[in-house]
Amino acid sequence: MPTLSPHGLTNRTERQIWHGQPVALRTNCPNPGALGIDRARERAVLDHIQSCPWAPRVLHWDEDTLVTAWVEGHAPPSGPQTDLTWLASALDAVHALPPPAGLAPLDMRDQIQRLLRSANHLPSTLAEEAQYWLTHYHPPASVCLCHHDWHPGNLIIHKAGWTLLDWEYAAPGDRVLDVASAVLGFGLDVIQQQTLAERTGLPSHQLSEAVALMTCVNALWHQVRQDHQDPSILTIGRTETPG
Repeated sequence: MPTLSPHGLTNRTERQIWHGQPVALRTNCPNPGALGIDRARERAVLDHIQSCPWAPRVLHWDEDTLVTAWVEGHAPPSGPQTDLTWLASALDAVHALPPPAGLAPLDMRDQIQRLLRSANHLPSTLAEEAQYWLTHYHPPASVCLCHHDWHPGNLIIHKAGWTLLDWEYAAPGDRVLDVASAVLGFGLDVIQQQTLAERTGLPSHQLSEAVALMTCVNALWHQVRQDHQDPSILTIGRTETPG
């Protein structure tokens, strides 16, 4: 079985049997702060969304593990096959939910600064781009609940609808950046991006700028993960193992 490096920054999630029912058992990475993960914030968001039909059902939580009910289904199509109508409605459903009261918004500039501090081998061009966004990005006046990690691997389509997984980066935030994360996560082309902007009620140029910013953030994230992870250890995401 693939294992998690003691110095790695990637969680491991596997299917297990817990109290007689199939569950997704996530073993948390040991250094979440390097990637901007706040476990207390994640817990607050998970508690807040439990009544939503698209939320994973939490069965157990502690600093080291998360246990949620196993959801049987499949990932939504991506790239040219992406169902933009469905994706826009899923984004709108999350963004329509008021964020947890008292939870501080995520300022993407803070996330960029945290990643910059954690990176050990940052290419100069990436560092310059990050500095550009630190200067030129301005958070919105109002925020909504954002997931910040929309991609097919975090979504399950099933008979009852759909479930959005992995809320580690969720927080009150900038809706445009959250839609931009979906553009990148689903590998949308320019035409699809414009269509998604229309269907989520965003100006096309605003979403384009947000996609550029989130491309930089994603590159920083991958650089930090690479800097802190033993390349000889294979880390995995959501997998299924015998219970």
